[in-house]
Amino acid sequence: MANLGALNSGTCLWGSEDLVQKRAAESEETLNGILKFFQARVQAEEKYAKALGAITSKVKLEGGTLGQGWQTVRDQQNAHLSQSYIQNTTNTNQNMILPIDAARKKYGNDRSRLANDIASLKKEMQRRTGTLTDKKNAYWRACDYHHKEKKKFDELSSSGNQSKAAKMQPIVQKATAELEQATKEYREYVADYNDFKSKYEEAMRAFLNEYEAMDNTRLSLISDLLRGYIDQNESACVEEGAFFAACRDQMAVVSASKDIQEYLASVSEPVPPKVDQYEEYETAASKHKKDQRAKERAEAGGGEDEEGLAGDDMPAQIGFCALPKFDMPDTELLVFARALFDFPGEEQNELRFRRGDVLIVRQEHASGWWVGELFGREGLFPACYVEIMKDRANLPKRWPPPGLMSCTARSTFVTEEENLLSFDDGEVLVITDECDGWYVGENNNGVVGMFPSVHVSVNERSK
Repeated sequence: MANLGALNSGTCLWGSEDLVQKRAAESEETLNGILKFFQARVQAEEKYAKALGAITSKVKLEGGTLGQGWQTVRDQQNAHLSQSYIQNTTNTNQNMILPIDAARKKYGNDRSRLANDIASLKKEMQRRTGTLTDKKNAYWRACDYHHKEKKKFDELSSSGNQSKAAKMQPIVQKATAELEQATKEYREYVADYNDFKSKYEEAMRAFLNEYEAMDNTRLSLISDLLRGYIDQNESACVEEGAFFAACRDQMAVVSASKDIQEYLASVSEPVPPKVDQYEEYETAASKHKKDQRAKERAEAGGGEDEEGLAGDDMPAQIGFCALPKFDMPDTELLVFARALFDFPGEEQNELRFRRGDVLIVRQEHASGWWVGELFGREGLFPACYVEIMKDRANLPKRWPPPGLMSCTARSTFVTEEENLLSFDDGEVLVITDECDGWYVGENNNGVVGMFPSVHVSVNERSK
């Protein structure tokens, strides 16, 4: 019966599972903290690289300028920083994030296995404790039953009622046998329970030791990775220091004054040349026509012709319709010019444009003022503000060119007349002039001619 006192000692390590779970939670929290640290480090490095690139791009020289010399150094810095960031991120992923993730996964699997083993062991311990309790209750019931029956037997024997005492004798013997059997089973199970309890305590200690070994292994791995990461960063810092030292040396030889001039030349708006004041002039063709008409009138002795209806100014008759007379270009292609400077076009008859615009040159004159067209507007402009585009490959690649008036053919128009332009249904044409229901236009192949406006639909101007 003395062994019954050992029953309570069976719960001495039941609280150890809470300790195991606590250690597991602490380890998980530590690992998550380390992972978050390195992920935050990678994000910080990315932000640092971007910020440093932005700062470097805003490096100011005298007068707030950034010339070609410094620009070259800055480009080298940006390229180096970009490559350094990519390399550092790759190394961090390969040497830090991926190994830690693998260690975390292995730790999670091992922890799950240990948790399952502990749960199974605890379940078995609880089952055996329940059985021991049942054995103990059966023992106490047998003791109580034997005590009651033995007391009745003793009372009958002492009172001299031998007949009743004789009848109680088998009952007492049965109660005694049951008590002996219950005592035997209880004591045997207590011995077996105490043996299992010892194994349970040993297994729990083994689980705790395994948890500790797992933590030590994982922390050792993380420590090694940390040392490698620190060494990698120290090496990278040395390389970065050497690179920026070389950049400083390169910057030191940059001529500040020359650099400023290069910068100003690259970003400053060019100053347009001075032009003479525009004066009214006549084109060579109109002057020749006027002189020819005056000579013819003098020879004929007649009066003046109606202006605009004499000679070549009379409309040409083709079929049943009269074609308007246009100043058709002498060449097959239109003459384009690119603006070198902004021209405000303050006068009503002047053509306003900005640097880089492509104009159609309508008339050239020795006075230095030409007639051109842009976005469907015609006007005068100084010739020194533009350069003729001799190579049509330099014209805008889009068709129609941006800003020009264009139209789309609604039907096919075929003609054999020399000054008319044939086209197919759906073809896009550039409109260069219009008069009395007729357009002058150019197709994608550079062919210029007249065509009736009823065959086309005018498009919105492209930007």
